[in-house]
Amino acid sequence: MLASQAKLILSLFSVSCIIGYLTFAFFKIRHRPIRTRRFLRYWLFCTYLVMIICLTILPLPGPGNFLSPEEPYYVLTPFNFLRRIYSYLLANPPWTFYPPIIGLLFDDILMQPVLNILLFVPLGFYLRRYTKWSMIRVLLMVFIVSLTVELLQLTGLLFFYDRPYRLFEVDDLLTNTLGGLGGILISRHFTIKHNVSNLIE
Repeated sequence: MLASQAKLILSLFSVSCIIGYLTFAFFKIRHRPIRTRRFLRYWLFCTYLVMIICLTILPLPGPGNFLSPEEPYYVLTPFNFLRRIYSYLLANPPWTFYPPIIGLLFDDILMQPVLNILLFVPLGFYLRRYTKWSMIRVLLMVFIVSLTVELLQLTGLLFFYDRPYRLFEVDDLLTNTLGGLGGILISRHFTIKHNVSNLIE
């Protein structure tokens, strides 16, 4: 799963680079005013939003990829992923991975919560740094985006499909929001550093 997600990210970014370059070149050839830094900022953010959609919604399910009627469609127990990881490591000690210890970084069960956190760090960073929103408002928006994704999965893309093809988990909401908080804190660090630099100058 991690390998397929990495390939998807690389493919999306490559296509986005081509589209971004052609768009920028078009404005330059037409001699239309365009600020390079602002263009890069919007281009990166749009690319990031597309990646969120693709990583959380794609691939669309085939005939055998839906959750069966006997399976639960949701897990509402918070921090269930910690229990799952603990049980998994008891059955698979770190030294049994290949390469030893480092192999943990390539395990789907162990890395999925980490990736859920990292996926929403840019959203928290961008909203906090480039809007005038408060920290609470940014966190609320991050939570709403995460909840929207989870509801799309739970409803089979708003009932386009008869059954869900991915599990709705409260842990995803928690880890995504935690990632947004991390982005806010990183943005705050950059803001403080920028203000200190201005004072020194």
